[in-house]
Amino acid sequence: MKQGADCIECDVILTKDGVPICRHDLTLEDTTDVATRPEFSHKLTKRMVEGEMVEGYFAVDFTLAEIKELRALQRMSFRDPNFNGKFQVATLQEQIDLVASQRRQRQRDEAGEVGWHLKLLNYFLGFPNVTPTSSAQAQEGRETGKTCLYPEMKSTSWHNSLNLWNGQRSEDIILGVLRKNSLSSKDDNIYLQSFETLDLQYVHARASLKLIQLIGLPNEIQWDTKRPYTDLLKPKGMEAISGYAFAVSPGKVDILPVNETTGYIDSIETGRNFVKMVHATGLEVHPWVLRDEDRYLAWNYGQDAYNEYAVFVNDLGVDGFFTDFPQTATNFLNNF
Repeated sequence: MKQGADCIECDVILTKDGVPICRHDLTLEDTTDVATRPEFSHKLTKRMVEGEMVEGYFAVDFTLAEIKELRALQRMSFRDPNFNGKFQVATLQEQIDLVASQRRQRQRDEAGEVGWHLKLLNYFLGFPNVTPTSSAQAQEGRETGKTCLYPEMKSTSWHNSLNLWNGQRSEDIILGVLRKNSLSSKDDNIYLQSFETLDLQYVHARASLKLIQLIGLPNEIQWDTKRPYTDLLKPKGMEAISGYAFAVSPGKVDILPVNETTGYIDSIETGRNFVKMVHATGLEVHPWVLRDEDRYLAWNYGQDAYNEYAVFVNDLGVDGFFTDFPQTATNFLNNF
């Protein structure tokens, strides 16, 4: 969520025939029923992915028609499984259609399972009965109709190294879909994100979209530049990011580290100083990812997700945030 709009986030990967689809992983076995489909057993393979050998059912080995035969699964075993097997995998275009339908203030009457998938997402993200609590909030666009799209270009260096799609870069394929839908400017209701830098710089040179630099965990190395993500978190790193991006999106533990021994955040002031440093470069701050489950909450929050929202939004002053629970987030923003 961006303060001022409810955004639909989706991770974008490509199919064999070059269609952007929305899946969290490059492989399909954790988020679809592909492993139970004997007709696709021959597609199980191993590929080198960012320095590691990975075995799985890679989306790039499936056409869109084959992908549409699969059914989506909840990838986390401790979350509601009751929608498993009911919906197809959405394409980037279908996510754009969902945003457009919400902005038009009505449900699209689409037939088939994809239509129901879009309606389910609209139920969780549309909030048709939300009423702004103040005129200022209304001006910011929290009212229904301001849903935006927040896609992530997933592993672009890896995709491009495959030399598929007649030499097209994955960034160009994604940009093609966005341009087809008149999404090519920073004035459009879209934020484009990546954990890599070179792809964002590539897009920046070709479009004026609002770009978001995602930051991996402190012990991780950025794959395309081979630099530690900790370098990006420093003032010089933020200054460099401000040359091509609209906002930076670090993990919430980058902003407020949790003591591994006690489970507590030792200093809220650390987070305040970080947000001030980023704002000083002209960037917005959109941390990932706020969740309801106790396992993701520092003990400071008293096992209450609203307390975490209060710290990040009200105390630290972040400009937006990612959440797995949009209804919780909307309840917080409207009531607190």
